Amino acid sequence: MERREKLLGAAWIAAFLMALGAIGTWVSAPGRSVSGIDGTNDGWIVGAVAVAAGLLVYRARRRRECGLVMLAASLVSAGVSAYDRSHLERVVDGAALGPLVRVGWGLNLDLLASVGLGVLGVLWLLQWHTAPERTTAPAR
Repeated sequence: MERREKLLGAAWIAAFLMALGAIGTWVSAPGRSVSGIDGTNDGWIVGAVAVAAGLLVYRARRRRECGLVMLAASLVSAGVSAYDRSHLERVVDGAALGPLVRVGWGLNLDLLASVGLGVLGVLWLLQWHTAPERTTAPAR
């Protein structure tokens, strides 16, 4: 398996994990949890970015721009996830129930998968110049 195929597979896994995290638990407290897509939570943004990233990576899979797609999706998703995580921590620290309320696994997964997709985008762009693929058969 070539390096680009491995990077593509990893990018699709990262996009899937972003979508999974978006529907996962973003906040939990004893007896209650809130998903990223409950109500108007920002999980909808992360989920949409994950789906768009998966489709656009597939469409651009043979071009250098595929790495730029990965980076753009990573920046949007990681930005939303990091903002929500820091906002949640500020709210929880100021609340009386602070020790009982925690950041959920879905929000942490979104942040991790988003950063991973960005790293894959950088790797894609770096390897593009070092090992170009052949697109036509060799001349005889």
